[in-house]
Amino acid sequence: MGNALAFQEDMSQMIQQADSLLKQKSYELSKSHWVEIVSQTPKHNSNYFIYSSKLQYCEAKLLQEEGNYTEAIQKYSSILDMLNKHDVSETRVFRIEVYSGMYHSLAYSGHWDKALETGTEGLRFIDASVDTQTQADYIYDLGYINDRLKNYSEAIKLYQQAISLYEALKENKYFDLGLAYNNLATVYKQIGFFTERLKSFELARIYWEKAPSIKPSYLITLYGNMLKLYMEYGDAGKAKDLFQAIHAIANSAVEPRDKVNILRLQVLYHTFSKNLSKAEEDLETFTEYFLKLPQKESYSHHYLAALIDLADCYILEGQEQKASLTFSKALSMCQDFKQPYYCMLTFTQYTKLATYAKDYPTAIGYLDASLELNEQSPIGLINVVNILIQKASLQLKQNEVTEANRTMKEALSVLAEKKVNTPRDITVETFEQQHSSFFIIAMKDAANFYLDMYHLTQEENHAHYAKYLYEMAAEIFGLYYQNGEYNANLNSLNTSINEGIYQMYTILQRPLSEQVLTRIEQNNSQVLRNEFERKHVQFLAMDKSLLAQRNMLKFELKNSKEGNDSLTNVQKELQEAITKLDAVIAEKAPMYESFYKEDISLQKIQHYLGREELLVKYFVGNKRVYVITLSQQGIELFDLVDTEVLKENLHSFYATLSDPKTNSLPQSRELYTQLIEPFQHKLKPYRTLTILPHDILHFLPFEALQTRSGLLIDRHNIQYANSLSLWYFLKSTPHSSKEAKKLLAAFAPQYGLKGENNDTLRGNRFEDLEGARKEAMKIASIIKGDMYLNEAATIKNFMNQTAAYNIYHLAMHGVLNTNDHTKSGLVFNGNVLFDVSSFYGLYFPADLVVLSACNTGVGQLTEGEGLLNLSNALTYSGVRASVYSLWEVPDKETSEIMVSFYRYLETGANKTEALANAKRDFIKNNPLKAHPYYWAGFVINGDSEPVLQASKSMAYVLLLLLIVVGAVYFFKYFKGRKVSI
Repeated sequence: MGNALAFQEDMSQMIQQADSLLKQKSYELSKSHWVEIVSQTPKHNSNYFIYSSKLQYCEAKLLQEEGNYTEAIQKYSSILDMLNKHDVSETRVFRIEVYSGMYHSLAYSGHWDKALETGTEGLRFIDASVDTQTQADYIYDLGYINDRLKNYSEAIKLYQQAISLYEALKENKYFDLGLAYNNLATVYKQIGFFTERLKSFELARIYWEKAPSIKPSYLITLYGNMLKLYMEYGDAGKAKDLFQAIHAIANSAVEPRDKVNILRLQVLYHTFSKNLSKAEEDLETFTEYFLKLPQKESYSHHYLAALIDLADCYILEGQEQKASLTFSKALSMCQDFKQPYYCMLTFTQYTKLATYAKDYPTAIGYLDASLELNEQSPIGLINVVNILIQKASLQLKQNEVTEANRTMKEALSVLAEKKVNTPRDITVETFEQQHSSFFIIAMKDAANFYLDMYHLTQEENHAHYAKYLYEMAAEIFGLYYQNGEYNANLNSLNTSINEGIYQMYTILQRPLSEQVLTRIEQNNSQVLRNEFERKHVQFLAMDKSLLAQRNMLKFELKNSKEGNDSLTNVQKELQEAITKLDAVIAEKAPMYESFYKEDISLQKIQHYLGREELLVKYFVGNKRVYVITLSQQGIELFDLVDTEVLKENLHSFYATLSDPKTNSLPQSRELYTQLIEPFQHKLKPYRTLTILPHDILHFLPFEALQTRSGLLIDRHNIQYANSLSLWYFLKSTPHSSKEAKKLLAAFAPQYGLKGENNDTLRGNRFEDLEGARKEAMKIASIIKGDMYLNEAATIKNFMNQTAAYNIYHLAMHGVLNTNDHTKSGLVFNGNVLFDVSSFYGLYFPADLVVLSACNTGVGQLTEGEGLLNLSNALTYSGVRASVYSLWEVPDKETSEIMVSFYRYLETGANKTEALANAKRDFIKNNPLKAHPYYWAGFVINGDSEPVLQASKSMAYVLLLLLIVVGAVYFFKYFKGRKVSI
């Protein structure tokens, strides 16, 4: 018995050792143990089949490692036959391991369909009894197999399941999570789902950068994919960050594939950055390295990508000869290395050169050559679609209408993956999970085609098709746009789409639909609106002391200078203090995100539009300028003027505005004719015009435009708004504060002695502004506000009081930096500049900020984001309305207008009416200074509501109450006397 027990104990230890070695993937050692175990186990023993199965499993794994997949598959199959004769519950986990080994061998041997069949069969054995790690790995593998077989929907579902399981594990599965997200992103690339692709890559980066000892290859590949994605989107800032991240790990790259990848990305990035000389230098380095590689075929696609990208850059720079030579080299290499995809890219780029030369038959020949390659090896659905659209457009240029129409229908059929009879067969559902920029461009180009067809044939159905496809392009753009800051790519796409929409509605003489208006507004940049709304909601929950404290910390951090360790430690302490405050703010206002996702509609706009207010939204397109008017009666669209003609007139008018000695009347009348006259018959009922300028119109004071009977300001109060969505938010969300605030703070620094020039400008550096100080003192007395005069007008005092008042009057010098708008700003006491970037970092819950300084409304005009100036920065910081200047304004005249403005505010007038009346009074009282230079420089943007409405209303209520009480007393008194008589 003792010997039997000892034998059983030895056997048990041997089994444990064999299983342990199996888990450690030491298959040779584990096999030797299982051989011994099987030899000592009788066949009638119930565990014999388990031990025998594990022995064969070790043998199968060893065959698999040797690359002998055929015999390995036979072994796995034999094991499964053996296991299927026994109870599942005893062997569930082991069965899953066997299925895993079998589908891996099938996949490695190229039998992906059978691998999927085997893996799916094994999936039924997974239940809650199987550990989470095993489940996650198995499901991830199935996702990968479906990915390889182009079963993209199933692959996405399985990857997402695997991610959920990895996230549920207690240990940090950073590498596995990063890998799953990376693969998920590649699947989204295949179906063109840009939004999810970008999100997945960004999550992969987060996890892989946390993963310990990760190989540089993974990060280089990931960063490269993300870099190309940001370049496609046009996000230069993020592209630069990724490029720097790649360089940070470049020295640790030792594998040829990593070095080749980095060299390719260098050329790609510098062509994107328009640094052609650097791109040429990078390509020369790449060429030297590539030619020395022993296996060029393996890396030829990287080199070809760099070549073609550089050649495309040559085209953009007008260097057609260099482009042609580079394409010729690329085409030769494509054929040598059998790279049909890159042959296709080369042919399509050759098409550009032939099209520029108006050699349309040759261009079509290149496109046909590209399509022939698709028959040999798939070049991608969207590539086929865009090639066919280009071909149809070129056929139309040759008046081959029938052939062009047939080619376009073929393109749309490929896109829809079904036969398309008309463009209306393409619906937005086609793009819900595939909306990269290439799909947007395809829809826009198809719309352009039908517009050209309409011009050629004058058949109205073609105009309707163009309108439909432009609107479809706008819908896809809405799916593609990530709600972040605009860039040149986004602006170019959106502008061309919107111009197409406006053009088609004008051609068809159709009223602009509410749905199109909503879509256009959604597609515009939402950065300013979102930030303003976020801060507004947080203002409701915050104590003003917290906001002031955070403002001061941010300013100290921004202005701290690096250079030594102790100062760096100070910066860290400041950042930690800000982080803690932000946590408090977030805790007090946790639901802010839900507030700024509301879409506007015509009905919502009309609800807040007064009977006497007209919204006037301009659009400056590449070819034409349009305007949309919105009132309680509805929407109207007007085609105004050629864009280049408008720009010439604007530049001419701008030159007259800053010089009172010039005659501005002719240009003013011409601009009125172009920008207002087409809809002037609609203006009579409206006292207030809210202008939403676009592009270069941001610089134009519309109140200075000359009508046939006088100035526009004579009949209308003019105000400005950044966007419809922000206008709507201001109207629908009246300002309220957690704490009562004082009314007004006026800041007026003292600079130097006043110069000899009596017409001192508030932009001169830095003469004393005596008029500004007197102006501030006068205003403070009118409104009964607080005065921060001379040495009290410091940045520190301003920062400490940013949440204490409703109105801020800043009478001081302004600085305009035309090279870098962030360095423009206001000059406080001691000649200290408070720049635009500092305003962007503020929490500034003011009802009104008056920038009684020069050039505060001038700034850098950016694509899609509008004018980046002090007023824009104030809105970003949370200010509801601002008054600012468009040029260097004279001190004396400014003071007169400002004092008058506050007098009107004091009577309860709204901000827009108060400023308009102040300007009218100035013109009336100063007939020799009627030139716009003296009075038109200041404009108002934002919320127009009265700033003193509440106090005035209360006064009226009290007065009415006194009258009522007096009347009652009077009535009772005389009634009593009458009774006594």
